Amino acid sequence: RKTSKMDIRFLFDPKKGASDDICAHIFCYLPYEEHGKLLCVAAELSEGLQSREEMWRVLCPQRWRLPRRPRKPWHLLYLSKRREEIQEVRELSDRVLESVHQILQKGDCLDKIKKILATSEKKFQFNLNYTSGVLCER
Repeated sequence: RKTSKMDIRFLFDPKKGASDDICAHIFCYLPYEEHGKLLCVAAELSEGLQSREEMWRVLCPQRWRLPRRPRKPWHLLYLSKRREEIQEVRELSDRVLESVHQILQKGDCLDKIKKILATSEKKFQFNLNYTSGVLCER
């Protein structure tokens, strides 16, 4: 039995769909990496999402310093800041894995490793399942 695909484009169409705050709430359920991918699904969906400046502004966390009058569109500003944030977390995670690797090379110091992992989890939500593309280790 063949099922039809669910069309969600109407939700993000500013004329027919939900308001900006509801769309921002929907985006909160998606991983940050998927936000940019929605712009590539269909041309109509992409246009609808790009025109929702208030939604992109609401998605920006409070800790970000945002310009009053940005030079580039809000969706590009949001996506570029998210990419920078994700890249920074990757670099920090790589450093943690490198330091754990060095500790393991010297000897089996489980207490030091636990301490490093605990501080990195508190500091930047280090993911224990992170796989480094640079170190090719886990």
